[in-house]
Amino acid sequence: MHHQSIRHALALAKLALAPFALVLLASPALARDSSALPPAVSDAIFARIRSERGKKVADYESMGKKEAEDIRTAAERKSREMVAEARAEEARIKGQADADADRIRNEAFQKDPEFYAFLKKLEEYQRILGDRSVLPLSTHRALFDMLLQPPKPSAPLKKGEQ
Repeated sequence: MHHQSIRHALALAKLALAPFALVLLASPALARDSSALPPAVSDAIFARIRSERGKKVADYESMGKKEAEDIRTAAERKSREMVAEARAEEARIKGQADADADRIRNEAFQKDPEFYAFLKKLEEYQRILGDRSVLPLSTHRALFDMLLQPPKPSAPLKKGEQ
């Protein structure tokens, strides 16, 4: 009976040392002798280790999800900024193109107002006709005369003339 009391006291002491089980399990002597701890104590230690590792896994997963959300948010913000910059650049380029087109039209009008008026009429007829490829015309209409006898371009300006 005395022998059984000693075993019981040893088991209670080992249970009291359970918080320090990682240190005990890391001991080379215990690693070689798996019978050093009773099965109930070993099971409790391993259950605690698994629980602690589970908590660590949950912490790492939580940190990973937060970092992923931060990365996603930053990428979306950067994307919105890039789109806004691209749209601003588009507006600037279109504005410059419109200004260049106006300047070219004004130069064309100044060089030959009659020919410019002819081109504007052709553009208007094209807009009115749309996609129709055939348009019957009477030979006694102004449109017919204009298409067959466009105004002659004026003589090109000499260098330095405007």
